Amino acid sequence: MNALSLYQNLKERGVILQAQGEYLKVDAPVGVVTEEDKRVLLKFKADFLGFLALAPDKEEPLRKSEARWSRPGFIRILEPFTGEWHEWPAAKCLPGVVAEADRKLRSSKHAPGMDLKRKGPQ
Repeated sequence: MNALSLYQNLKERGVILQAQGEYLKVDAPVGVVTEEDKRVLLKFKADFLGFLALAPDKEEPLRKSEARWSRPGFIRILEPFTGEWHEWPAAKCLPGVVAEADRKLRSSKHAPGMDLKRKGPQ
């Protein structure tokens, strides 16, 4: 077994590995990490520390969607894989999508008093 195959195997079993300085933190459900796993982790500890130090702490999506108010009562949503914009009635959007559109509206330079979200079909 090599370091990469062990990493993938452990990840599939719900084990989280983190580099914390010279320490390798292993967070796993009770009984998931075997004695053999521990032996191989020690053997490849330096490899894991080097790899994990380069990896971001928080897994973030490779592509992010985006939501904006397009006209009264409607939100445009950017589909991250195709780059296409789709328009949806705000009443049918998830609360997080509406919140993101609200944040974009507040941070943009719309005319004072412009309220796109309150009008349109409910």
